[in-house]
Amino acid sequence: MRRPGIALTGTLAWTGVVLGHVVAYLLTYPTQGIRHVHLEITGHEWLGLATASLLAAVPVVVLMAVLRSVRTDASWTGPGLALRLLAVQIPVFSMIEIAERGWSVREALADPAVFVGLALLPLLAVLAAWILDLLHRVVRSIVVRLQTSRRAIARSFPRPALAIPPSRTWLLLFARRRAPPSLLFS
Repeated sequence: MRRPGIALTGTLAWTGVVLGHVVAYLLTYPTQGIRHVHLEITGHEWLGLATASLLAAVPVVVLMAVLRSVRTDASWTGPGLALRLLAVQIPVFSMIEIAERGWSVREALADPAVFVGLALLPLLAVLAAWILDLLHRVVRSIVVRLQTSRRAIARSFPRPALAIPPSRTWLLLFARRRAPPSLLFS
């Protein structure tokens, strides 16, 4: 099984971290006013820009996944991808939450949204791996179908074999005379 590239894993992990933040705070603080105040107090000013980055990251992930699936038929998705995503997402999510609170672990652990986010990350990683596995299967089936139809078309219109005259360059090896003089000097 091949591993996805660093760019694909990193972009997908970032998408999971941002989505985990957004969903965790939406679930924990459903009232917009309270959520807005809490996000401001805990240093989440960057979350609006990060949420906007999802609009760019998701199409990039899909494009990279499609290109990777076109190039190789080996499966690179599945449980291995989910575990690699978790290995990146959980530490990054935790460090962001701790850094937002002035490196206070106690304050980060006191926020219920942090626990909800940490619980959501495995679900998001498995969901992302499942969606990419489905995308990989669809792309591979299209690629295989196109390759077989291309081969069938190539077989249905065979090119006529052209008779290639035998080479007679071997006759030059035994020639004793020089070539005729050039007309240029006459």
